[in-house]
Amino acid sequence: MGDRNTKVESPTVRPRIRPAGGQARDAGDEGSPVPNFFLVGAFKSGTTSLYQYLRQHPDVYLSPRKEPAFFVSEFCLQRLPPEWRRLTQADAEAFARYLDHPHWGPQPRGLLTEWTDYLKLFKAASPDQAIGEGSVGCLWSKTAARGISKRIPHARILMILRNPCDRALSQYLALKPSRLMESFSMAIQRSASADEDGLFASLNPFLEFGMYSEQVARFREHFPADQVRIYLYDDFVSNPEWLVRDVFRFLNVRQDIRLDLTTRYNEPRIARFPELKRAVITPLARRVGSFVPPTLRRWINRARLAPRHTVTMRPDDRRFLVDYYIDDVRRLAAMIERDLSSWLVE
Repeated sequence: MGDRNTKVESPTVRPRIRPAGGQARDAGDEGSPVPNFFLVGAFKSGTTSLYQYLRQHPDVYLSPRKEPAFFVSEFCLQRLPPEWRRLTQADAEAFARYLDHPHWGPQPRGLLTEWTDYLKLFKAASPDQAIGEGSVGCLWSKTAARGISKRIPHARILMILRNPCDRALSQYLALKPSRLMESFSMAIQRSASADEDGLFASLNPFLEFGMYSEQVARFREHFPADQVRIYLYDDFVSNPEWLVRDVFRFLNVRQDIRLDLTTRYNEPRIARFPELKRAVITPLARRVGSFVPPTLRRWINRARLAPRHTVTMRPDDRRFLVDYYIDDVRRLAAMIERDLSSWLVE
């Protein structure tokens, strides 16, 4: 596996094919398709749902690996925790085989460090499709905007921004079973004050993911305004049909395609009894899960999982986060010319 920090830059891709709508289509050095749009984040802001909805459109091709993270230079082997690093290295051969035949479904761990390997994710795309991927780390990354613009200067950039306080809670809830001894209050206090060791972890980065103004500014610096589309999570939740149709217009694909927007993907699954889940339910499920009928499995899940809307943030935690984000939210509001005052309500 190559070292991302030392890999050789390949030349900027060349426009080769022009699809319907007049948007230039890219091709790599050997004619391989190259993505021309990126769903860059933010993390825990509905990107998985939008990615799955766009997959239904026949004029859109999305990488079967949602988050290749090729342009996120920070995401490298050296910054993985020892256990993640060991598992990634153990899966290296399986990952190389996967790249020869990319597919949907379970995939081995792996880091994409070579341009030619990255392009393999898009080799099944047709010339008349919009071609994209959804690495949400790109928004947070300090290098991704520049890297994408250097290789694919006319790429279109999509982002969804969520109230950073709620975004933090969603990230915590999605990962809490593995950090059972640390409360949300402890997690936000630690993230706001501690000097991190530079390794990725379940909650590192954490609050940093929600500091949007500098992240948005990087993409605006490297791409013209008409190539960047910014949405708010609240708009997505209240009117997903409008947002998806607007994305279609942005990508120059047909707008008369009917999509199923009923499923919300990658929502946190909150255990009603987390200690019992960790000590008893999870080990038992690993042993007998395949023998449990689907109907019974759904009933058990309903019994052991609490609805997401029943979990709320303590008032003192929200006050802490509003104070933490207030200056950044005000900068972002001025930058994108949207009223974000609701994000600062304690």
